[in-house]
Amino acid sequence: MAEPDQARPSVNAAVRQGFIWNLLNFLFSQGAGLLIFITLSRAVSPAIFGVFALAAILVDLFTLQGRWAAMDALIQRQDFTKTALSTAFLCLTGVAGVVLIASVIGSGVAARAFEEPMLGHVLPALALTLVFTPPIIVMEALIMRRLLFRAQAIRSIIGTLVGGAAGIAVAFSPAVEWALVAQRLASTLVTVGVLFAYTRWFPAWEFDRASAASFLRRAAQLWGTTVLATAHVRVIEAFVGLRSGAEALGLIAVARRFETLLHGPVTGPIQGLWVPVLSALRDDKAESWKLFLRLSQLTALIALPTFVGLGLVADEVVSLLLDHRYSGAGVVLMVIAAQGVFMPMGFFANLVFAGLDRSDLSLKLSLANLAVVTPAVWLAAQHGPVPALLAGLIVMGVAGIIATLVQIRMLGGRVSAFLLALAPGYSGAAAMIVAVLLLDALIPIEGALLELLCFAPLGAAVYVGWLLAFHRGQLLEAWRFLSHRRGATIGAEPA
Repeated sequence: MAEPDQARPSVNAAVRQGFIWNLLNFLFSQGAGLLIFITLSRAVSPAIFGVFALAAILVDLFTLQGRWAAMDALIQRQDFTKTALSTAFLCLTGVAGVVLIASVIGSGVAARAFEEPMLGHVLPALALTLVFTPPIIVMEALIMRRLLFRAQAIRSIIGTLVGGAAGIAVAFSPAVEWALVAQRLASTLVTVGVLFAYTRWFPAWEFDRASAASFLRRAAQLWGTTVLATAHVRVIEAFVGLRSGAEALGLIAVARRFETLLHGPVTGPIQGLWVPVLSALRDDKAESWKLFLRLSQLTALIALPTFVGLGLVADEVVSLLLDHRYSGAGVVLMVIAAQGVFMPMGFFANLVFAGLDRSDLSLKLSLANLAVVTPAVWLAAQHGPVPALLAGLIVMGVAGIIATLVQIRMLGGRVSAFLLALAPGYSGAAAMIVAVLLLDALIPIEGALLELLCFAPLGAAVYVGWLLAFHRGQLLEAWRFLSHRRGATIGAEPA
């Protein structure tokens, strides 16, 4: 018997509620995450961060990318019978078991290849999280099927706090090298507990071959697309680890922590909306196009200035929050934050393709991107992490623009309308950059704290002032879209 449906909100209400709950979730989780990370960095060296990042290159392909791909496959299939869910669970458990065994057997080879003996111990330990991934996937699919963003928020907040507490406890013990692994394991365990409290789901010993084949085929397609879409990140990490060592990779891992802290409250609320909402609107191309415009405009207004602004104050942030061992992370963070320039065009490309049920097209584009980015990053990585990051940024930025043009054509939209929707964010960010650089050039400011206190408020004031002066209509439309006030329907074109 199919699982009984619960009352679902309208698409407009789901967008609004999802954005608000995701925003609250990430504001709290990432705020706490920042404090946890800064505390951990006092005890954990860049080399330890680098070894953990090397282990995560393999494990996260399944615990993160595989998790989202399998969950989306369950949601899109819309078969939530006991047999279908149990079949998916058993399939995922088999995959997780194979990867876990491969991680244990291959850990020694990986340690020798990267010349990091500790990797041989960290990789098998981190791979234990694979055991808990199958039930997490099924239970999260049940929650997202009902658009229960509140439950997702609570799960994330508790996982962050418990994982952080475990990581800090180990970091200030003699076993400091295990702090990051302890953090991940504790967070995973509490995630299983919270999700079970909401869903009360148990697997049944039921298995259907046809259902298994259908699920695995769909999940593999989505997973391959997701992995390829983010492969440049893994390529950069692996090549920098091979050619520059764990400490150089550790600087990238540390810089990405700051970037991730912003992704939570900035892109997270939007990211969680693409697949479920576009899937609901798939049969209505006109409404899908208008939603595409709205969410792209929102990304430009919020994400673009946030990440560009982070790049402008990257050195000051690193100097204030981390000790001298991480001084090289400032310029690394600056380059990573520069991806914000391309964020409204291509950052969510694979999610858009998945929502439109065209993951096959996303897969083809991702393969082409990987064929270009791999040799470019390999050549650049011999000169250190910054050139490798720049090479990846340029290639993937161009690829994102191409993917966006393809999506506009699929939705029957106009490039001119898309550029007009993004214009306020880009013009405001440009004004912010000019203002901060002029202040830095004309008025000498001593000290990282004073620079941050001057640059950040100036940049924010110039950006908001620019929007209010020249793009007030677009700003009001974006607000109405989020607040669900009169006239704020998905079907309204951006001004």
